[in-house]
Amino acid sequence: MIIGCALRVHRIIGPGVYENVYAECLAYELHESGLAFEREKLVPLVYKGVLLNAKYYVDFVVETG
Repeated sequence: MIIGCALRVHRIIGPGVYENVYAECLAYELHESGLAFEREKLVPLVYKGVLLNAKYYVDFVVETG
C-alpha cells in the first residue's frame, strides 16, 4: 500500500521535482489511504550498541499491517 502511494505520486508529478513537493504529495496519498504516519520523526542513532549524540530524522514513519 505504501509503495502504491509512492507510485501514484510519481505517475502524477513525474521526475525532477524537489523532494519537499514529493513529500507533501506522499503525505496526502498516505492520508487518503487511511494509513497512520509521522513526518520528520527524530529517532535515536545507535551505532555498535552505543547511543550517539546526533540528530537523526527520518522522512516518514508509516504504520504497517
